[in-house]
Amino acid sequence: MGKSVRGAGFVLAAAVCVASHAAQAAQGECYLSVDSRIYLNGRCDVILRADRSFSIGAGEHSRSPFFAYVNMEDGKAYASWNRVPNSNHADASLGTVVRHGGCWVNSRAKVCAWRRGTRPKTF
Repeated sequence: MGKSVRGAGFVLAAAVCVASHAAQAAQGECYLSVDSRIYLNGRCDVILRADRSFSIGAGEHSRSPFFAYVNMEDGKAYASWNRVPNSNHADASLGTVVRHGGCWVNSRAKVCAWRRGTRPKTF
């Protein structure tokens, strides 16, 4: 599996090209806010898929009761999360999101993932 990175600090979700269909997990830094409340803010597992979809907080090393997915479909990104703490399904839709730096955002939510050590200090 190969990785392609365009510049230091580039968001994990956009920077990794995986040669196979398998997901690739990495310890990263994450941020999840929904309706102005922060649910994840710090180290967590980031799982990347070949189509640039990803999850935060859902890996085997994650201890957070919350996690989120950003799924790519037909050139658009859709986010969801597990609104109920410690549930195992991200069945609460957050709607369509657009990329801003290391984050995918809309009026309700912000789902961010960075390679460890590359999170902006001003974030």
